[in-house]
Amino acid sequence: PGHRLGLKLSAARLQAAYDSAVYSPSFVPDPSPDFRNLLRTRAQSLDYNGRLNDRWSTTVLLAHAEDDLRSGAAGFAASASNYLTRRDQASWQNVLALTPQQQLLVALDRLTERAQSSAYAADVRRTNNALVLGYTGNFGAHALQADVRHDDNSVYGGVDTGRLGWSLQLAPQWRLRALAGTSFRAPSFNDLVYPNYGVITVRPEHGRSGELGLNWQQGDGRLAATVYRNQVRNLIGYEANPAQCPAGYTFGCARNINRARLQGVTLDGSQRWGALQIGGTLDWLAATDEATGQRLPRRAARQASVNASYTQGAWTLGSELFAVSRRPDLSAALGGYATVDLTARWRAAPGWQVEAQLRNVANRDVEPVQGYQGLGRQAWLGLRYEGKGL
Repeated sequence: PGHRLGLKLSAARLQAAYDSAVYSPSFVPDPSPDFRNLLRTRAQSLDYNGRLNDRWSTTVLLAHAEDDLRSGAAGFAASASNYLTRRDQASWQNVLALTPQQQLLVALDRLTERAQSSAYAADVRRTNNALVLGYTGNFGAHALQADVRHDDNSVYGGVDTGRLGWSLQLAPQWRLRALAGTSFRAPSFNDLVYPNYGVITVRPEHGRSGELGLNWQQGDGRLAATVYRNQVRNLIGYEANPAQCPAGYTFGCARNINRARLQGVTLDGSQRWGALQIGGTLDWLAATDEATGQRLPRRAARQASVNASYTQGAWTLGSELFAVSRRPDLSAALGGYATVDLTARWRAAPGWQVEAQLRNVANRDVEPVQGYQGLGRQAWLGLRYEGKGL
């Protein structure tokens, strides 16, 4: 009692076609070859979770993940590349109950990332060690959360981030909340070394964010409104103009946006009436490059989703409408679109469930990136078993 040991093993194989082209020496594109990604993924983890005494709980995790990808066009050996990425993680987290209403979290984490590719000039590797301290406390109608984190990265050195959150229960149904924090994101290996795209001088992102929100909940109904503002220095993005890239880059490159601002409002809510539940989210976003005043690419100013589900006996039927407005990308504007997904679940027996999904029912054209076609209508059928274990 009070102790749990877990072992997780997973493996997956994915073969998927994608849009691309083979270019002649004069850069004339030939999109006719069959481009494929063949991805094999394996992951293993061992974890222990134990309550050592009335005040001290601890968790230990050891994990390894490996992605092996072969990507390219059939019959064009020069276009095929292999990518092998490995991640090893070890973490130790402790939660100390200071009082019934206050607790302290202390965590140590080590992450090692390695990547090998026939497309890279050399193998790449980096290690990150982190120390995390967190505090949460409840004081009557007030709740407080404070977190600080120190990362020691083998490439970027020491980085400190943190956040401070507070909420106030105004009434039984109403809660006011506020949150402020800082963030750090290192560039991916592709941002740094992928041929004809990565730039080794791309710097990591540093951000400052704040949000203010109001929540309402009564019975099976819930509403929330959040106003947010994020300031990001060296936002990692895509430079479409080859003239702004290193010599020899023909199709653009990774780059930093010196100062970016992302601010907006999000509304979401849900309500249940017996077997029927309806929910939705609305988001308004203003994402701009502060140096030029231009909108950031591929970020929609408006986005919305509405979902509904109905449960009767062993059956659950559901649908979701997802809509995105126009957004800029390179020299054009990507058109807005709306898609509808349908789902059905049947509990065939205790612990067993058959699931069916039909995504993008109307087969709408979706262009997530200029010049690339998104997925059309998709059908999924699955069988799920969930038991209590031994």
